Amino acid sequence: VGEGDAGGAAEGGAEGASAKATGPAPASAGGPSAASFDEPLPFGDEAEQPPLEPPLAGRACEAPTHFMLHQTVEVMSVDDTPTNHLVVERILRKARYKFTACLDGASALRLLEERGYLPDIVLLDVMMPGMSGHEVCAELRRRYPAAPLPVIMLSAKTTNEDLLEGFKSGCLDYVCKPFDRQLLYARIQAHLRHAKVQGGSLRAPPAAAPSVRMGATVR
Repeated sequence: VGEGDAGGAAEGGAEGASAKATGPAPASAGGPSAASFDEPLPFGDEAEQPPLEPPLAGRACEAPTHFMLHQTVEVMSVDDTPTNHLVVERILRKARYKFTACLDGASALRLLEERGYLPDIVLLDVMMPGMSGHEVCAELRRRYPAAPLPVIMLSAKTTNEDLLEGFKSGCLDYVCKPFDRQLLYARIQAHLRHAKVQGGSLRAPPAAAPSVRMGATVR
């Protein structure tokens, strides 16, 4: 209402003055104008950007988490390379987390549907046969709200476009390969703490330092 009302006041006399008197106070000198917040994003077509829906807006969690039922944190790894599962399991061993491995997205979705409860966090590879990580993540978001199920994507695809595609599909974090083991562990802990704050039902056990050397990377 800054520029329109001010112009009306200058050119329309009493009518403009009345509009100015009844409208909100103008922005202070030197501050951002209201119009600056309406500018389109600097990438993509504005018409192609769908409105974002808050993860928990009007939606309830359809399934409990592993921690709610068993009082231990479960990390689910979805990756078509068995060696990657072994690496992640080793990183988490000292933390006493339950580790569940799935070799493809379809089997992970089927497992969640059959057993009726969610892991506390998902590590999701992007490039897999059958369903891609993006497709799996989008399906997870369709079935379950975001906050109780953090999803971290792991991928060797590292361009800005790759990261944007991951976040559009619903992941909460994106880790590029090769990744640092300590950094991945820290990210998992951060998302578990955030889930605890959001849902109030997850209490991660005390963080134990993983038995890996600093700077070690996984490809």
